[in-house]
Amino acid sequence: MLSALPLNTLPLNFQDAITTVRALGLRYLWIDALCIVQDSKRDWELEAARMGDYYGSAYMTLVATSAKSSIDGFLERSPWPWPLVTLPCYNEGTPGKQPIIYFRYQPDFSKYSRTDAIDGSTWNSRGWTFQERLLSNRTLHFAQGRLFWECRNTEGSEENERDGKSDYGYPWIARKAQTSQPLVYPDAAGFYYLYERWYRLVATYSLRELSYESDTLPALSGLAQAFRTVYTDRDKYVAGLWQADLLGGLLWMTGHSSRAVRPSKYRAPSWSWASIVKGEINWPSRSIPRHCRYDYTAELLEAKTNTQPGAPMGAVSGGTLRLLGKCQRLDRVVKPSEWGAFTRFRFDLVFADELIGNGAFDVDSEARADDVWMLQIELQGPGDSKFPYHPNCLLLNRLDDEATRFSRVGYGALNEEYIDFFNDVELKEICLV
Repeated sequence: MLSALPLNTLPLNFQDAITTVRALGLRYLWIDALCIVQDSKRDWELEAARMGDYYGSAYMTLVATSAKSSIDGFLERSPWPWPLVTLPCYNEGTPGKQPIIYFRYQPDFSKYSRTDAIDGSTWNSRGWTFQERLLSNRTLHFAQGRLFWECRNTEGSEENERDGKSDYGYPWIARKAQTSQPLVYPDAAGFYYLYERWYRLVATYSLRELSYESDTLPALSGLAQAFRTVYTDRDKYVAGLWQADLLGGLLWMTGHSSRAVRPSKYRAPSWSWASIVKGEINWPSRSIPRHCRYDYTAELLEAKTNTQPGAPMGAVSGGTLRLLGKCQRLDRVVKPSEWGAFTRFRFDLVFADELIGNGAFDVDSEARADDVWMLQIELQGPGDSKFPYHPNCLLLNRLDDEATRFSRVGYGALNEEYIDFFNDVELKEICLV
């Protein structure tokens, strides 16, 4: 049995982390590559489901922000191009001691700013580091040229430069350590605002890069658990969405459908945002929830996902939705609309030779002009009822002759004058996979 690892055989990042931990007087250090059994799929699945707890329970997270790989190291850094100037000063509150003020000239501060050093770093572009940064209680960034500090209360740098109250995190995450009681919103507007916070998280996360497509849901599972603990302890998590607002959660769209693709291997049902690769995800109808009203016209009957034992918020191997709603086949989907250059709704939806609305396909290659169906999900309108509503729909492809089994291919919004478009359509039960 291996009893020790010679320090000089480890990658330089690991060596520097051990040196730092010892200097801080801490006894334990978690390094994924050392603490997770390599080439063991089962151990990885178990530990991936616990990563949120590791970040949230650790005394401090050390980040090699300046390193592009594990062999770069982070303690050795280039000297600053400007000298440090000291100025003695007098403080009558400390007799016998002469405090010193340190100065350094910074002609181009932007090159060494937090935005450039952390937000623009390779580390901050990775999918796994999204929940790492948000869930950590304290984070010490070893950036190029300087150290940065982030915690629940403040942000700062090694030069005592304070950026003020920390805004890299979300206020509800800090509550996780303060209370086990979920937050409750008594009115409908508050309910929508609650889940809009989750949609904003996913939208930001969707911009990150992952080495393995299959990590999409596991790399977000810690945040999902934190969200559920604080807000919705009885809610069910289904492939990146929440069952209590699943109808609203289905109304996502990709920001760049021209470059978005489906994963090479199954990782989520078509109705989940996690079924898209390289497509910025957003929820256009949920961007201003307190100023809108949503009347759902479809009904969720059942939501099922297949997950791994011990990882209910991790990877899924299958998922279906049973809905009761009104579904109508379009005559055709026309070439990208003329105003598509200014909006993500790039396709015209045509029925009975009339342009009834516009649509956005999740992946442009799925825009089959002759077999696209619309499933009405809701009527959306401003909170002031004097203004008209418009229907928001899912765009679907049929998978059977009876038109009861579908896959999602996009999002559609009908024009206001077609608010009654589905009135004469019969309610039916359909299955989304």
